[in-house]
Amino acid sequence: DYAYLIQGLLMLYRVNREREWLDAASSLLGQMDGLMRDTEGGGYFYTQARTDLLARAKTAEDSALPSPNAIMLHNFLDFYELTGERRYLDEAD
Repeated sequence: DYAYLIQGLLMLYRVNREREWLDAASSLLGQMDGLMRDTEGGGYFYTQARTDLLARAKTAEDSALPSPNAIMLHNFLDFYELTGERRYLDEAD
């Protein structure tokens, strides 16, 4: 859900150039990084770490909807395009 919401906020920013949308997308990205980033294998898990989970799912395969990891790749490229900050391009790599 984070990936799709970030995508929507970036689209809103592209349409009206109101900085609040870009800031909101950036804030959500920070939250998503803290909660769901796979620091060992790259990409993002579907859930945050919890003690009651036996395993955390993560996939880059698309189904009827693009996978959140595929959406995040595009989000990082959009962040780079909109801000010029190289760190977003590095994340996409």
